[in-house]
Amino acid sequence: MGITIHFQGTLNSEPDFEKIISLSEEFSKKNDWKFEKFSNPHKLLKRVLDEKDWDYFGKVKGIKINPNENCEPIWLEFDENLYVSDFCKTQFAGINIHIKITELFHKISHLFMQLEIFDEGEYYESGDLNKLEYNYFRFFELCDEAKLENPKLQGPFFMEDERIIDLMEV
Repeated sequence: MGITIHFQGTLNSEPDFEKIISLSEEFSKKNDWKFEKFSNPHKLLKRVLDEKDWDYFGKVKGIKINPNENCEPIWLEFDENLYVSDFCKTQFAGINIHIKITELFHKISHLFMQLEIFDEGEYYESGDLNKLEYNYFRFFELCDEAKLENPKLQGPFFMEDERIIDLMEV
């Protein structure tokens, strides 16, 4: 459930890492988004590939971008092979933030050997605002229906790890 942008890919080269950081900083400043660069010599990245756990432990570096307080951060967190895999839930931040995030991915996509984007809002691939609006409307409609069926469901919940849980029983 939710409107989430999933992404994974491998950069073309090490110099493209610096370009992606520069483009991401520039885009974030232009949109008044908070961001921070980071590097960590020993970090565990929990990953899933083809529905199987595919964790990584080692050196990571990248940039964390916070588009909105109601949106999960965009973690462009690259491993030593310049691979990135993550997701960003956008539905509580609104359609405009979702569109801007897809613009960022279009802006940086040329730096990747391959970049796979799965946009549950169906906007990244199509650019169809009507489709995105429908998916947002449908998400909130489904949440309301679920709450009617189970009055113990509440949400959203903003977690300490900066992830968002749409609904959960309380």
